[in-house]
Amino acid sequence: MQRRNLLLTLVGSSCAALLLAPAAQGQPGPGWLANLSTVAHDVSGTVLVVDEDTLQVNHFTYDGGGISVYLYLGAADTTADFTAGLEIGPQLLGSEFDGTQPPLVIDLPAGQTIDGWNAISVWCDAVGVSFGSGAFHPPVGEIPGDFNTDGVVDAADYTVWRDNESGGYDAADYLVWRESYGTISTDRDSPRSTTAPEPGAVLMLAVAVVLPTVGRRPSRR
Repeated sequence: MQRRNLLLTLVGSSCAALLLAPAAQGQPGPGWLANLSTVAHDVSGTVLVVDEDTLQVNHFTYDGGGISVYLYLGAADTTADFTAGLEIGPQLLGSEFDGTQPPLVIDLPAGQTIDGWNAISVWCDAVGVSFGSGAFHPPVGEIPGDFNTDGVVDAADYTVWRDNESGGYDAADYLVWRESYGTISTDRDSPRSTTAPEPGAVLMLAVAVVLPTVGRRPSRR
């Protein structure tokens, strides 16, 4: 009986530890992307991780308003994390972007890398408000018509085709975009590289460990 109770206690403790452990999340690396949401001041764009200490903001839009505005990195896409985050790049206040300018290349401060920074925001640091933000995610599978490579075929891709800055799009590409409109990559909502065990799996493991011992009598010598 004492042996059975000890095993039940050990398994219960193990289950609790597994259930309470946070899911492991992949760290941003080259090729990862963050899609900036539009919260205020017409912010939008896609942020690309070029290498461990360089970011590139593509198709960036921002009307130049606010008080004191910088790009900030955060451990997560939350107000608290950006408040405690890392200021990067130049002061953005007063600079207007309409998505047609060359990509904005940002070198991280000396000694800093993207490791541990899982989100980015156009951040008004004077009042602690985000004008638009997004979490980094791995590159998504290529979708026909997804000209801005954000994992969704939508109006933003039409804008890329219409502006044709690269000179590489034609009428055939428009037809591809039209046929694919609304398509979403199956990888887009899977930013985690590994996950914690599901509660059901942990429970089955506990049962498998405990059942063979319940009711078993000690062997006689």
